[in-house]
Amino acid sequence: MPGPPPRLIFSFNCGDKPEYARQLTEEFGRHAILGELFSCIEVHFCDLPPEKDVYIRNSKVLGSPYGNKAGPNWLFYETMKRLRADCDFVLLMETDCQPIATHWLQRLEKLCSQNDDAWMIGSHYRGASPLHRTLARHINGNALYHIGDPAFWDFLETILWPWMHRHIQEVDPDLAYDCAWETFLHRPEMENPGHYDWIISREVIDRFRICNAIVNIAGYAEQHGDYLWTRKDVLQRYPGAVLVHGPLAPNAQHARSGIGLGKMRTEGGVRLSDREGEPVMLSHDGGVIRSLWLPGASFAPGMALRVSAGFEAPLRHGLRIEMRDCNGTLLASSRSIRQPEKNSVWCTVAHAFAERHPFVRIAFRHHVTKDAEPVPAGEDVLKITRGIFEISRDGEVVARSRAIFG
Repeated sequence: MPGPPPRLIFSFNCGDKPEYARQLTEEFGRHAILGELFSCIEVHFCDLPPEKDVYIRNSKVLGSPYGNKAGPNWLFYETMKRLRADCDFVLLMETDCQPIATHWLQRLEKLCSQNDDAWMIGSHYRGASPLHRTLARHINGNALYHIGDPAFWDFLETILWPWMHRHIQEVDPDLAYDCAWETFLHRPEMENPGHYDWIISREVIDRFRICNAIVNIAGYAEQHGDYLWTRKDVLQRYPGAVLVHGPLAPNAQHARSGIGLGKMRTEGGVRLSDREGEPVMLSHDGGVIRSLWLPGASFAPGMALRVSAGFEAPLRHGLRIEMRDCNGTLLASSRSIRQPEKNSVWCTVAHAFAERHPFVRIAFRHHVTKDAEPVPAGEDVLKITRGIFEISRDGEVVARSRAIFG
């Protein structure tokens, strides 16, 4: 027989805030479906002290005795500590998670029952961004935790948690709780098969399990719009998925004529029109960057990408196009300068792929020669009027789009 519905619990880092509890409880009551899915709503406050309520991004300097990610680390620990006495499995869901399948709670409950000896069940990163090999298999924190298993809590409290804080103090102040286990396994001393920590790890490594029910696509490329997923994309690649961590596009409008296009980024002086097909205006320091990919596939050996843009500019001004892979490595570049005999000029860059790439970034930038005609500062210099993205395989065109900037 199935058990009672799960509890819906909100856990906050701050001290007691009655207005939070009131607003959440009222909102819960306004949606009858929530009362069918969950047995109740609870609001917890961890009341983290200032030295633990810290979150510092992109710094290798220790900003707190407990590390730069002390806030999320201790919010996780105190939440799980509070729940372990009366919970078996706990699903941790941050605010950038969303269900993408029907009966998602029941399917996760079944996953728990099928893995009742597991300690953690979740997803490694499945997205398009590069990830260092030491973290390529780490299980994202949005996962199922078997905190009702006393052996799991004993391992966390007596081995992994104390080690993590020593590592934060001595090696990496940026270490986060969900990366601790994989970092623990990848230390140089673990290459010694007789090391005590490795002996311990051999006994428990199978308790940390990767599944396809939870899919993590919250990488740099996805969070910055360089690569867009839809619900359909996720389900096509991972048919068993029920929960996604990371941004999803509301529709597939970013796909044009068989080519996926990321969000446009601009630098310097740029004027873009909201209407498709309108020219793009660049000033002296202007540039536009856009990623592209082949939906459902990677760029692979045998494929080639050709990018062309037509532009107008004063004499000796021109356009430079750069093609870079997801790591930022330059794959190809080209520039064209407007000469006296031409009013409209094309610039083209092409690359034949020798390796697989999930996506590439294309940059269009204004280029000027030393003897270029002077243009008043702040005025538009270059007008990109046309553009083409073209993907071919073994010499045959498989996708072509003229909607580069729309």
